[in-house]
Amino acid sequence: MKELQARKENINEYEYLMNRWCIPRLVGSDGSYQIVELLKEDFSRFNLNESQQNFPIFNSNKSFRISKFFFVFSFLSIIFLLLLMFLFWWTVPIFIVILAYCVKNRGLFLKKNPCVRRIKKESDPKEEIAFNQSNLIYRLKPTKKKKYNVLVMAHHDSKSQYLSTYIRAYVALFFIILIFFAILAYIVIIIFERRDILAIYSYGLK
Repeated sequence: MKELQARKENINEYEYLMNRWCIPRLVGSDGSYQIVELLKEDFSRFNLNESQQNFPIFNSNKSFRISKFFFVFSFLSIIFLLLLMFLFWWTVPIFIVILAYCVKNRGLFLKKNPCVRRIKKESDPKEEIAFNQSNLIYRLKPTKKKKYNVLVMAHHDSKSQYLSTYIRAYVALFFIILIFFAILAYIVIIIFERRDILAIYSYGLK
């Protein structure tokens, strides 16, 4: 931040603000509260009426459930890969468990009306609030000269890390390709083993 302040005069205002707001701000983190204060500070220079809309994030929120899902899914996948390397036929029951777990939690990835879900949560007294977040709403102050209204809406999306979207996409693509070729190679080795072509070297190749 100090570096950006020092070289502010060497970059345009748009670039300066984009760099200033480019901080990790995953929902519920310190950055998610810090970005609200930064936006308030930067928008205070404009002729705008400001209001802040607070809304709760519940403990049963989808994002928490997805985190738990991927943790369990990753653990089962590691067991599956270990068995795949040493005890091939034991992977069948583990695969069935993984498949059943994904089917059970399929609701995490199905599209549902978020407004309806929020209304149900807010009306349910048993729902526990994990933390609160904020929306900033700005309205241009009315003047006597202009007789019309202009509505502009913007969503300053969350950012969980410093890496750009392109870098994360290429890294993900690299791992997908790597896993694909690893699975393909293993299938080929299994086929060769069944035909007694690589029986002597099978363990080393695995």
